Amino acid sequence: MREGREREGEGLSERADEVPLLVTGASGFVGSCLLKRVPGAAAVRRAGESWEVPDEVSEGSSWIHLAGRAHVMRETAEDPECAFMVANRDMAVNAVEVAASLGVRRFVYVSSIAVYGKERGDEVLTEDSAVAPVTPYGRSKLAGEEAVQDACRSAGMPCVILRPPLIYGPGAKGNFARLLGLLGRVPGNPFGWLRSARSYLSVDSLVDALRIAAEAEGSPGIYLVADAAPTTTADLTRSICSGLGTSSFAWPLPTGACRLGLSLLGRSETAASLCGDLRIDATRFAAEGWHPAESEPGVVAMAQAYRETPWS
Repeated sequence: MREGREREGEGLSERADEVPLLVTGASGFVGSCLLKRVPGAAAVRRAGESWEVPDEVSEGSSWIHLAGRAHVMRETAEDPECAFMVANRDMAVNAVEVAASLGVRRFVYVSSIAVYGKERGDEVLTEDSAVAPVTPYGRSKLAGEEAVQDACRSAGMPCVILRPPLIYGPGAKGNFARLLGLLGRVPGNPFGWLRSARSYLSVDSLVDALRIAAEAEGSPGIYLVADAAPTTTADLTRSICSGLGTSSFAWPLPTGACRLGLSLLGRSETAASLCGDLRIDATRFAAEGWHPAESEPGVVAMAQAYRETPWS
């Protein structure tokens, strides 16, 4: 392993042992799935202040940056804003610099729908919608996008930025893990009356999107990625109950009462996720040859996996 090397000419390497795809954040939920499904993908690991890069990388390689700071359940940083910026902006720029020194052909930065804020009412989000992050995480992801684009432009390296919503699949962390645990414990479905419509994304669909984004033929730019259609909270939780094998009987709990109850329990972020609309139009990236999945089968499969081997 080594941190960098000089360029060795133009064109793609034809060596059989070359690594076509470099992945930072390979030990995470998405990264581990990516390494399992994409032949030739290799992990780039952080070692102190540097990156350990496989020796087989060539100028035909692409770099997908998944590493960062996200699901912080109990904040311990003295300055959370600074901690998010260091992890999601500064570390990404450093990765671009190393990638450029290796002659990597393309850089993919995974951002977040959080750059748009928590709720947007009836608006259907597109790449042209105004960004309005309201959390340290969202602000750091937007800053990361801007910094990565500048760094890639300076290096003459094409850059693709993907903005996914909440990602689900076996092993999903954060809100999905909490929702699976809750619906596995309570009788019935407390959220069966909620008609808020939100876009989600299966981890398998995201892996497909990342593979396409890393290809040389794809168009650089910023893209939204999401399942084929939004799903209501009632339908989402009904699918989870189906996979868990629990009752999907809907509690007669209106949206306002649900939002108030969760807020009183200190779960205002969860309330926004379950009770507010956040819909995405991902047709621009679909034009690149990507085919997003329907949500229900993947959500049921996730819940079935959780039923067999729960995670937190």
